Amino acid sequence: PMGIGGIFQPLLEEAGIEGWQDAAFAGALGGILWFLLYILIKFIIDSYARRRVDASLRAAELLTTTEQSRMLAEIQGEWKVCATQPARRPKWERASVSGEHYTLSSPQLTERRLFCFSRTPDGRLFVDDKGTECVEWAPSDGRVRLKPRSENEMIWKQEGMVEIEMMQTSTMPDEIGTLVQLKGDGELTDQQYSDLMMSKAKFRA
Repeated sequence: PMGIGGIFQPLLEEAGIEGWQDAAFAGALGGILWFLLYILIKFIIDSYARRRVDASLRAAELLTTTEQSRMLAEIQGEWKVCATQPARRPKWERASVSGEHYTLSSPQLTERRLFCFSRTPDGRLFVDDKGTECVEWAPSDGRVRLKPRSENEMIWKQEGMVEIEMMQTSTMPDEIGTLVQLKGDGELTDQQYSDLMMSKAKFRA
């Protein structure tokens, strides 16, 4: 058969690898080669993205002391880290902001970072020197959306915001389904889910 094995026939024969004509062998070899190709393409794309972020950081200018102080004051406190998409969960679960530092944590690890707000000429806002871009800044509404350079995008939500959002959608016909979805997405703890379900049950009663 042709396929992957046939494409690489000269190399296989030169290397003295026998049995490449066998369909099973060719299939396994094809899978390995496609996987390596995927890794190579992903590496190239990630490298390009990192270079773009590095270039943007070099072009960014620090915000004024007044702006930095205002933004730091707005974001102080405890935050719950949520996913922007169920299939792309962030590696962190919580964020704690104290002074100029913020601490990201999960059951497995903790990392402390320094806020360093800067903005590029085209308006992109970065919150640190690691290339974490701010996609949405709305701490007064209990919501900040961040896009780290090499991690999944994440949304910071202040404690209680999940319950508030649920109350705002309480007129939806599928309230229970919404609760279930929020819990499945990791935006509700077991206790929050239980309390909200109880409140819905009392309301209906």
